[in-house]
Amino acid sequence: MKKSSNRIIERILQKTILDKNFVVQDFFVGLTDDPKKSLFLDHKVDKNDGLYVYYEASSTEEAQEAYHELMELDMNGTTITDYESGKYVYCYHINGQTIECPICNGL
Repeated sequence: MKKSSNRIIERILQKTILDKNFVVQDFFVGLTDDPKKSLFLDHKVDKNDGLYVYYEASSTEEAQEAYHELMELDMNGTTITDYESGKYVYCYHINGQTIECPICNGL
């Protein structure tokens, strides 16, 4: 059986890059315990029109492994220490309305 990190990476790449003909640099990846809050409230992804996915890993370590591998592929993301406890890996297409660094927005 595949590790959950490998399944997550394959699913994210299929849903974002392969199915839509985008490049990895067009996407932001992160870890969280609350993917809907992270995507729709923090990053301002359009719930109805945005391109996003999220998957739950079997453990925090598996989520971190998937996150690191996606970052090595050159996806955008934040410092992992911001979301160390998250078991969800989320990914969205960056566009003019999304916010890549929600905590930086007011600075």
